Amino acid sequence: MMDTRAFLSALDEAGELLHVTEPVAPRFEVAAHIARHDGQALLFEHLKGYPGWRIAAGYVSQREHFARALGCSKDALMTRMIEALNHPTAPSQVDHAPCQEVITDDVDLTKVPI
Repeated sequence: MMDTRAFLSALDEAGELLHVTEPVAPRFEVAAHIARHDGQALLFEHLKGYPGWRIAAGYVSQREHFARALGCSKDALMTRMIEALNHPTAPSQVDHAPCQEVITDDVDLTKVPI
């Protein structure tokens, strides 16, 4: 199974990730784009009022994409999911992860574009 960044890169390389480059408001315009592109993997690159932030959406809304994320074919997806439910694995611990690259003391969750 890939991490989110690697998976988005794989979708992009396959031409299956739509880059939304025009500025969009995260509150309503992002949702409108998601509805308009029904099931398409989207990467919003410019959020109004949130410089430097991006939003990825719909990247596992298609079975093909979900199967790719789990490292199996679309036909093997249900079997893979049942195997995972019946034989769960413990989470792996790592010393360094991309989610730990930005560290700050002044965290303000009201500034997150959700």
